Amino acid sequence: MNHRERFFKALELKEPDYVPITDLALDPPIVDAVLGRKVSSTVLTMAGGSDSWYSSINYRLSLVEACKKLDFDAASALSDYSLTTKDYRPKYIDSKRYVDHWGRIMQTSEEAKSTYFVGGTINSPEDLEVYEPPNPFHPDIIEMVDTIMKNVKGQDIVTMGQVHSGWHMAFQVRGGIDKISIDFYRNPMFARKLIDKIAKACQGFAKVMAE
Repeated sequence: MNHRERFFKALELKEPDYVPITDLALDPPIVDAVLGRKVSSTVLTMAGGSDSWYSSINYRLSLVEACKKLDFDAASALSDYSLTTKDYRPKYIDSKRYVDHWGRIMQTSEEAKSTYFVGGTINSPEDLEVYEPPNPFHPDIIEMVDTIMKNVKGQDIVTMGQVHSGWHMAFQVRGGIDKISIDFYRNPMFARKLIDKIAKACQGFAKVMAE
């Protein structure tokens, strides 16, 4: 039984020869170590997004290569964390913190080889009025999806697409679970508008990946 057969057999609730193995993602430093070459750039976790359109493609294709080398049955070839436009660049606040394409504030630690969420950019109803999440139907994003999928097509590994719910990105763009939880109580319409706006983008990413 090959990797794809094993994975889909389990999804069909049938008995594969072995339990399929995969991971949500491998962070760039881990991909570096598995492949024995430098893939990582200024963003050091999968959740941190990327620093450019080209870096995103390189990381995702390298991630699939690393998963194959580890004998995984599936790999997250696509993710709304890293699907960006060609003109996207992180907006740096200082030498370590930046605003990503979703509006999350992320921080990189070279010492810990990690990039992590530290805040958000929506601090008021006025911020929400002008906030626009990524457009999943942008031609650059469609091109990125096509480029990645053409490169992995026909390989003996299941390619997965990672899409978040409106909740996940919303609480990070808002600056934390504590803040959006208070919004649910004090200003539920504000919280709902934020989640709805982001959820529509996430649904769009799911549609693009599926097609």
